[in-house]
Amino acid sequence: MVSRLKPNQFVTSIISFIILFTFAALSLVAIEINPKKPEPGLLFYLSGDKGFKSDYTAGGKPEPNFLAYVDIIKDGAKGPGFRCADKQLLSYWAPGNIYAERGTLSFYWRSRKPVGKTEFPIFRVGYADHSSWDMVWLRIDYNGHGFDAFVTDANLARVRVSYTLAPFPAQNKWIHLALSWDETCGIRFYVNGKLAAKKDSVVVLYAGLDQFGPHSRIIAPSQVQSAYNFQRGGDIDEIRIYDRMLSDGNILRLAKGGSAGDVPKLTRSLNNPTWESEWLQRYGWNRKDDLPLVLNQQSTRVRKVEIQDVYDLKRWWGKGTDGIRETTWPGVYNRSRLPGRNDYFQLPDWDCYSLSGKSCTFFMPQEPWNHLEISGAAWGRMSLLVSEKGQAEKEKLLFDRPQGQEKTFHQLAEQVPGGKIKFTNIEQEMPIGELSAYQVEPGKEPSGVLTLSYSLINKTNEHQSRIEPLIKFIDGRYLPDE
Repeated sequence: MVSRLKPNQFVTSIISFIILFTFAALSLVAIEINPKKPEPGLLFYLSGDKGFKSDYTAGGKPEPNFLAYVDIIKDGAKGPGFRCADKQLLSYWAPGNIYAERGTLSFYWRSRKPVGKTEFPIFRVGYADHSSWDMVWLRIDYNGHGFDAFVTDANLARVRVSYTLAPFPAQNKWIHLALSWDETCGIRFYVNGKLAAKKDSVVVLYAGLDQFGPHSRIIAPSQVQSAYNFQRGGDIDEIRIYDRMLSDGNILRLAKGGSAGDVPKLTRSLNNPTWESEWLQRYGWNRKDDLPLVLNQQSTRVRKVEIQDVYDLKRWWGKGTDGIRETTWPGVYNRSRLPGRNDYFQLPDWDCYSLSGKSCTFFMPQEPWNHLEISGAAWGRMSLLVSEKGQAEKEKLLFDRPQGQEKTFHQLAEQVPGGKIKFTNIEQEMPIGELSAYQVEPGKEPSGVLTLSYSLINKTNEHQSRIEPLIKFIDGRYLPDE
């Protein structure tokens, strides 16, 4: 049977077809004109050609998160640029636009006003969370005679370089600055396309980052501001961020106003000793005679023992047990002993006593535990505090934590019913990023307790679109190959 269309139905069908065809064509055009990835490894590119929206983002947000007292200027280093007033607010989201493990930051900067002996920040990247007040992970400064640049490792120390530029360029001259970092080899700092300073190091930089932007007193989850003696702007242009350390030749091309050209390939594999060592160190598999606990039973029951009370002297301190690696015990000393930490921006010791960081006491809940896991560079002695009636507490050694580690695992021979444990730091300020306690034993989950199980299926969740921005934000925290 053949169904015939009435005249008005026929016209409607033709119009619908034309509309569908038009949308399909427009979709194809949109795909064609979308900016292709200009260079391998490029994560973020802001030129001013599209105003304050980035020209390209690999996976992050292209719009600024904070924007005030910043203008587009015509005489940028290359086309339009950005004029930042002294009380400027300008920041972009970090997830998907920059990674802590490795990368390159490149931009042009002009002082606009004469510089003197007073130091001020030129660019900064902030942590997603931290124990320091300003939460700064990366910073490039005018240091009074040139530039300082650093990135902060997972244990509060800073991989830092300093460079004197004499004579310093006039206020109307553009300067190209670039900083490359990689946790397997260190940092490289460039001025006008030339390698100005470098520092070789192998450290854990892996961390969650929040926002980045020029100048400012603080760019952090808590606030973004330019205030007090940090009110100092400048002009900035051609901000580029890459997911890898660029070569000297790449930086020179960028300094001359071109693209980076052929960037070094970045293919990570555990078959490569460099990448294998990075992974083993980060997750605590780097000690062949001290590997994580083997669960060789048919069924193993693991209960997380939540630690609620932690004290350093008389100060309650939960940032070493809050589940966030970026936060630490102790807090941060700005006149710090840690490498690269103490500089010309002096802030009070942040939320800690001057004698903090020597020892810390963890009050365990009244339930059995037999396994501890510790992240952070702190090294020293872990003891169980034992007390008898009428006598002072005595320390019973549980284990010694070795130096130079990121994550360690400690399985006790016998379970302990609650109590208090004390960590004595051999090197004051060396932090614990996270201490977790567990009860690990053969067996299944307790019976008579309501349980919830999940099944993973290969099917699109109909509500996925509602949380897509959140998923994209979380994905931006991790490198694509992780």
